[in-house]
Amino acid sequence: MKTRLLLLVMTIIFSVGFVNAQKIIESQVPAEVKAKFQSLNPNIKDVVWRKSKKGTYEAEFKQGKSSYSVTMDSVGNFKEKEMEMKVSELSKEIHDYVAKNYPGYKLTEASQITYADGKPMYEAEITKGKDKFDLLFDSTYNYIKKGHF
Repeated sequence: MKTRLLLLVMTIIFSVGFVNAQKIIESQVPAEVKAKFQSLNPNIKDVVWRKSKKGTYEAEFKQGKSSYSVTMDSVGNFKEKEMEMKVSELSKEIHDYVAKNYPGYKLTEASQITYADGKPMYEAEITKGKDKFDLLFDSTYNYIKKGHF
């Protein structure tokens, strides 16, 4: 009985996580979006596509040992590119900010995000027990905001 309940809870948790962006097949991606992606990433062939409830399309792929995602709107306008990075690769300023402002929290994930304006931003996921959220920092490692991005 406990196993069934645990399985049900886990299924619900994983389902909620995929509500914002659902995996789709490539034929469901507008031609403009695919063309723009290919022009930005001509050597990438193995892509997983997702569509968000907001109508954006996200292409997930690996290049070398790094994982990336590129987000575009429904007509192929570039919105952002995200590259996963090791927590240890985050700047000392970000590590210091988290230690000072969120004692007891642990940095658990990190990524560099480049928006359409070309400036890099840094996203740091922090966790303490069941409490988990993201912090966003600008290109000079200044804190911008907290949330779930």
